[in-house]
Amino acid sequence: MTEPDFLRTTRTFYDAVATDYADRFRDALAARPLDRAVLAGFAELVRAADAGPVADLGCGPGRVTAHLDALGLSVFGIDLSPQMVAFARREPDEGAETTQQACLMARKPADIPRP
Repeated sequence: MTEPDFLRTTRTFYDAVATDYADRFRDALAARPLDRAVLAGFAELVRAADAGPVADLGCGPGRVTAHLDALGLSVFGIDLSPQMVAFARREPDEGAETTQQACLMARKPADIPRP
């Protein structure tokens, strides 16, 4: 299957800005108590349903992936940009031990298994 131009363009753009993006939004979650509360509520619902793992689609540098991991969820991230994923691998957030293994996948949409 041939990859559409818009996916190539999007990947190239996010690869180009990955370092600046990760630096700019490094502490964004710390300054957003409502976002953290929503993620905590989500994590509570997932645990109560004994569900998971959770997929962080478009994980970027892995900040939300790491936060969900720190909340005790089994989580993994997928991003179109290999540079964003590389950044997530290099700098796990919040001391999450599994983030280096969690946000590893840079996949083309056609390569993602569908149910």
